[in-house]
Amino acid sequence: PNLKFSQNHSAILIEMFNSMGGENWSINKNWNTTLHVCEWHGVGCTKKGDVSSLVLFDNNLAGTIPVSFEQLPLESLDLGGRSNEIKSIPLSLCLRRELVLEGKFAQACVLSELYYSTSGDDWWNNTGWNEKRDVCDWENIFCNNDAQIISIDLKNNNLNGTIPASIGDLEMLEKMNLEENNLRGSCPERLCELKNIKELVVDCDLECSCKANGCNREIVSCGGHNAQTCSHCPYNKDGRFYGEGWCH
Repeated sequence: PNLKFSQNHSAILIEMFNSMGGENWSINKNWNTTLHVCEWHGVGCTKKGDVSSLVLFDNNLAGTIPVSFEQLPLESLDLGGRSNEIKSIPLSLCLRRELVLEGKFAQACVLSELYYSTSGDDWWNNTGWNEKRDVCDWENIFCNNDAQIISIDLKNNNLNGTIPASIGDLEMLEKMNLEENNLRGSCPERLCELKNIKELVVDCDLECSCKANGCNREIVSCGGHNAQTCSHCPYNKDGRFYGEGWCH
């Protein structure tokens, strides 16, 4: 194993262990010992001995992920589970496209990116966002029985900015309402390509035209204060499109 890298990686993991209550983890076998870091519970390594994955799902982690954590050359990370109380998700981790994030940690990363790309600190209501451990407890987020996000309702909430492409990672998302905000740009293609998306409500000055899974009907409903200027979306007299526009 590459001792130089493994020693550096073990130091980072020890910092994580200390900052996230490692002594109280459900399983902390070999952590903070002289054994090689690749033998620590939940740590996966390459043949060279570099840390490549970390799986501590539902392991009673509590606290803040240290900044040094982003130095690990991780390819996969799973810190989900109801017993893990992670206070916030470092955006630097969320933006690492080579990193495969699992479970609620992945959903939290997507929502964190939406939060920061639309000036979340200035939203009218951001209760729970980047604070509560369970994304299903974040304000205006709705989940199914499997704790997967199915609906986001941020209507009239002072969002300013653009919709990140990562929103397309919410595979079970069915509905999203972003109208009466100050969004610019366009709807990410990955959002339109979600297999479960049925309803997307945006202001008409946001370029957004989605087709429902190969169907030639629009799933976009454009409303808001300037709905009357919207010529690229189908709508009825009150500026919305309901009709039979959803494909099943």
